[in-house]
Amino acid sequence: MVAPTLTVFPAPDTAGERLAQEIVRLGTTVGYNCRVETEYSLRTGMRAQLCDDVAVYDLSTDGRTVGAYRALSALYTFFDHVLMVSRTPLPINLLPARSGGSPPYPYPARQLPDGSPVQFPQFSLLGSPSDEWIGDGNHSLLAWLQDQLQDLFANPTAPRLPREPSFDPLWPYSNDVRQLVRSLGSPVAWTRAAQDRVFLSHRGTQYEAALRLASRAE
Repeated sequence: MVAPTLTVFPAPDTAGERLAQEIVRLGTTVGYNCRVETEYSLRTGMRAQLCDDVAVYDLSTDGRTVGAYRALSALYTFFDHVLMVSRTPLPINLLPARSGGSPPYPYPARQLPDGSPVQFPQFSLLGSPSDEWIGDGNHSLLAWLQDQLQDLFANPTAPRLPREPSFDPLWPYSNDVRQLVRSLGSPVAWTRAAQDRVFLSHRGTQYEAALRLASRAE
């Protein structure tokens, strides 16, 4: 039996390299054949999403580096096997099919500017409700990832196109890829996203009006 494959896109720093090693160790223990991909391009991202059983993106950032974001093909919203992890809160307009791999915003802050305590949303960790993200040793991140990898190992969902043709320059325009894209339904992330959340850009012309409307809805 051929082992399922897993590709990790690490964050481009020392902490990202260490986390990638932990992810490879975890994936190997579950039963995956793991590889670390440091070529951050849409081609490598599409290859991982369409040809591997699991693609893991470490999107941790210091606000100055891009790293794995460059390899994040927009197809990710359609795929249950694309996992996003981060040591920092993810942008709210990213919609992974499986949420929980990153700390809630505004972690690690515990107080708002006015001194009131931050009320973090409750999330599930290894099947149990939790409202505390433990960053030391990437504890919460790896516990969440272990749960997802075990589930995807037992219940694979990836399309698994052949990997070898993906190295052809014209592969993104091949019949296999085009047929797969045409067969995609609604993004998995959309069907699972919470319905009581709204993203407001502070650059929008109606930002102040939207805040007033939100205050009336509370």
